[in-house]
Amino acid sequence: MKYYAFRRQPFKALYTAGSILALIFVRLPFWAIAYLAPGLRPRRNWSIGRCLIVLICQSYSSMLFATEVPVTQPIEHAPLEENDQGFVWIEPVFGSLIVGEIKDMAEVNGVEAVRVGGYWIGPRGRTMRAGEHALQDEKVIYHIHAAIIDAVAGYRYLVQELGFKPQNIILSGDSAGADWGNTHLGPGSSLLQNATTDYIQDAFLSNYTARALVGNLPLETAATSVWMSPASLKLEFVPGLFAGLPRTCIFVGQAELALDQARTLRERIQADNGEDAVKYMEWADVTHDAVCMPWHEPERTKALREIAKWLESI
Repeated sequence: MKYYAFRRQPFKALYTAGSILALIFVRLPFWAIAYLAPGLRPRRNWSIGRCLIVLICQSYSSMLFATEVPVTQPIEHAPLEENDQGFVWIEPVFGSLIVGEIKDMAEVNGVEAVRVGGYWIGPRGRTMRAGEHALQDEKVIYHIHAAIIDAVAGYRYLVQELGFKPQNIILSGDSAGADWGNTHLGPGSSLLQNATTDYIQDAFLSNYTARALVGNLPLETAATSVWMSPASLKLEFVPGLFAGLPRTCIFVGQAELALDQARTLRERIQADNGEDAVKYMEWADVTHDAVCMPWHEPERTKALREIAKWLESI
């Protein structure tokens, strides 16, 4: 398949309409009947409903990579100032905070730090507004779903402007992957074994993500940079590379494409910091990003409770 072959109109509309009709009137009815036999399901223990939901997610992903990935709202359209919905402006980072390999990559790609926006989610006491100074020993979960330079800007904002102690900032993320160089290959790899039980195949197989990450850098950088692929088998791994990393929790499903990556990352962190440095949760019959999927019960709720216990312990 040629990725983004139908990104222009009217081909995009025709392809999207055809894919939706085929899914509703052909694929879903066919597989709903086929999945009556547990042996034909992607996972024998999965319900028919879960099998069909994963099929729908796979179809949606394929449509995106055949047409276009939606672009988020430009920052210019964000509110002009902080508001009651928790929106805050984050000033760009400069100079000494962006160094080494990250600085070199940014310069090669002409990347400049700019002001970005963020949102506070959840209450901070009865009277506290978003963006107010941290209370004594107050903790915050900093969910990173952005480029690393923007992530550093948010971290600086929490520490220098709001006064959060670094040890009280808990970094979280999801769906990031640990090997965008796709080095975990082979007949027994999770990338192949779990092809029918995950729905992000195109994100890996298209190489779109890797090319977008490296920009003007050589494509092989995606497999050799610890910042892009900390679990890459082509990474020049030396003892101490992950030394000093804070306590880490990894949740991954045995039905995920990225299972091998997660295992390798766990082993590398533990090699430098000890087994207790990582709470590793690898659950059977769980697919990608289960904690974000309301339909992935009861595993979703159980995992969130386990993660909550871990958070309370650190």
